[in-house]
Amino acid sequence: KIDDYKSISDRERIMSDLKNKKRTFLIKTVLNLFLLIPAALLLTPLSETLTAINPSTPYIIDLVIAALAVLFNLQILESVTIFFKGNSAVDMPAALSLIATLFYSIVNMFTKSSFIGVSAILLFTILSYSLSKYFFYSSAIKNFSIIATPEFKSTASIINNKNITKSIVNNTIEGSALICYGGETTNVHGFLSYTFCQNPVASKIKNISIFSLIFGAVVLLLSAVLTSGNMGTSLYYFLSVISLGAIPSVYHLISVPINAANKRLRIYDAMLTGYRAADELELCNGIAVSSEALFPEGSIRLVDMKLLSPNPFDQSMLDAAAIASAIHSPIAGIFKQVNLAKTYKTSEPEVDSVIYEEKMGISGWVNDRRVFVGNRDLMVAHGFAGLPPAELDKKIMRK
Repeated sequence: KIDDYKSISDRERIMSDLKNKKRTFLIKTVLNLFLLIPAALLLTPLSETLTAINPSTPYIIDLVIAALAVLFNLQILESVTIFFKGNSAVDMPAALSLIATLFYSIVNMFTKSSFIGVSAILLFTILSYSLSKYFFYSSAIKNFSIIATPEFKSTASIINNKNITKSIVNNTIEGSALICYGGETTNVHGFLSYTFCQNPVASKIKNISIFSLIFGAVVLLLSAVLTSGNMGTSLYYFLSVISLGAIPSVYHLISVPINAANKRLRIYDAMLTGYRAADELELCNGIAVSSEALFPEGSIRLVDMKLLSPNPFDQSMLDAAAIASAIHSPIAGIFKQVNLAKTYKTSEPEVDSVIYEEKMGISGWVNDRRVFVGNRDLMVAHGFAGLPPAELDKKIMRK
């Protein structure tokens, strides 16, 4: 788990853990593949050849394969404990199949049933499971390498404060509003839970496990009655039902195409989102966009200026630039254009407070001076005397 990633100092520890898990599932994939090959061969005429040499040989091989399958995939058996504690375990059907296959192989050593090599079905699902886990951790490592850096990263977040949401919406959205906004961050929290795509049948696993056990037990009893107590044949049918229950493990292979898609997206320093992130973003019915996003720095240019006040020009421009910069206003660059860059950097005033004057502009305090930046309505609202006639404003605008 890498949900505990909080800063760049966690990178080495978490990356090491991910690489160890990737290596573990690569080894398991190779081992399960080596077991699948002889298990599949037992389903061919080769089994008859081995029986002709020694009647017990195929059954011994089958038992060894089943025992090694359990040994190589012990972590899957942990889901049995989770299941009996009342929780849903994605690997439960595969764990039941492992146990049933080993039990059947042991019994088959004594009953010498004509059914042999059924472990091949189980090993196919186990192989798909280990292979998908390998691809999952491979993709997680590469994605994590993008996340775990000191550089700023673009993010999409949801405003969870109702008061802020209400002030932004201001009755423009009917009903409740959920607003998404873009931003930047250095540390992405909950990375795994928001990028992990869960097995599509995970929510049904518990029901599948219970159904396969009950249905398998019914088939076992019916087979025992119909075959006059032939334990080997009855257990074979029971195992077949349990093995079919393990097939959902194949759906873990969803991580293979996801890994391929992420590989292409990483060219653009991007990655696929998981179901959890998609579900939360789907509920959003509003997007908050900053003025900087609409009007990047440099997109607004000063073409001309006409002075209508005897106030000190340089100081007025410095104060206007400071107060506009304090709220990241796109017009801040206009005032900076008027002042030499060196002058602005060395004489940048200290902004004490800024207030947004709705539909009129902004006001605030800069080094104990009250500063207003806005339209004519703002000046009138605050009782400025000596404003030029409205017609003069319109004439300047027309030009």
